[in-house]
Amino acid sequence: MIRRGATGRIVAEFSFINVTHHECRLFGYPGASAFAATGARIRLHVSPDALRPDHRVVLAPRRGARFLFQTWDRAAGGPCHTSAILRFIPPGDSGYEQIRHRQLMCRGLATVTAVGVT
Repeated sequence: MIRRGATGRIVAEFSFINVTHHECRLFGYPGASAFAATGARIRLHVSPDALRPDHRVVLAPRRGARFLFQTWDRAAGGPCHTSAILRFIPPGDSGYEQIRHRQLMCRGLATVTAVGVT
């Protein structure tokens, strides 16, 4: 789900799904990176959304933990790029999940919220 917020914000909601047969625990903010259709990495500084504190999440099998990924549109100024692929790293992990996703990104800035149970 993508929605436009105030002051040129573009907010998309994503989830990590526990695909194992046992509980897993998450705590904190996911990492994120973006890539253009050419495969080139988009320069992006991702910071935690300090207004939404982190907390421990226990996920049962097949349950999800959601988070919000926020960028800014042209109203915020440039330079602007559109992603073709996003990669998200679960908190406390070193691997990533990759998805095809188009989202406008201006000013080279993004924020993520802490993971929370869906």
